[in-house]
Amino acid sequence: MDGGWAELSEDGVLSVRNTHGVPVWSSGPSGSGARRLVVGDDGRAELHDEDGRSVWSTGTHTACHGPTVDAPRGAVLRRGQTLGRHSLTSPDGSTVLGHWDERRLVLFGADQTWLWYAHLGETAEPGLRLDEDGMLRVLGDDRPPLGGPAHELRVEEGGVVLCRADGTIVWRDGEPVAEPAAATNPPAQGGPVKNLPDTDETLLIRTDFSDLDPASSTTNQAHSTEARLATD
Repeated sequence: MDGGWAELSEDGVLSVRNTHGVPVWSSGPSGSGARRLVVGDDGRAELHDEDGRSVWSTGTHTACHGPTVDAPRGAVLRRGQTLGRHSLTSPDGSTVLGHWDERRLVLFGADQTWLWYAHLGETAEPGLRLDEDGMLRVLGDDRPPLGGPAHELRVEEGGVVLCRADGTIVWRDGEPVAEPAAATNPPAQGGPVKNLPDTDETLLIRTDFSDLDPASSTTNQAHSTEARLATD
């Protein structure tokens, strides 16, 4: 967790905070009297009080809100995953989607400005989920989905997007992206065919123009007349 930290509070609670200071894990309720964190050679962590007695250890805690096995990592939230008490970071590290507090999920730019945010309501475990149907929803919220359908939510440099499997972006920074206009059929070469004239004469349609040259124009007219007379 880049930029996160652990702290032992005055009331004896060991907590781990993400890059924005939001607790993502804690050792339990306050009042333990813990004053010191000790990690043994076997990897077991304990909290000791001022007399050196163990008041908590990694084998006894119950309040853990760490990422699950299928938690999103890196820059991408995929179908079926929930963005809870952790963050997504763009590949270049400039843009972070994470919790500002318990009720707001914020997209932070390189200078910590807010690029986009979503209010997470009043649920006990606030979060953002990309459901199996591809719709992006706030957990436990009856409001319409934020966007979709899509296959993944991706944090990029300066923004967050919802994308289909083929890479088509359908939503960017909270706003739907219009479908690309359908390609129109190009006009036929040579332009539209002109209307044929009304006449009682037999029409001759020429399809070979390879001999267009001033010297042969008289011969062409003669051939055209002969062809018309032959059809009468």
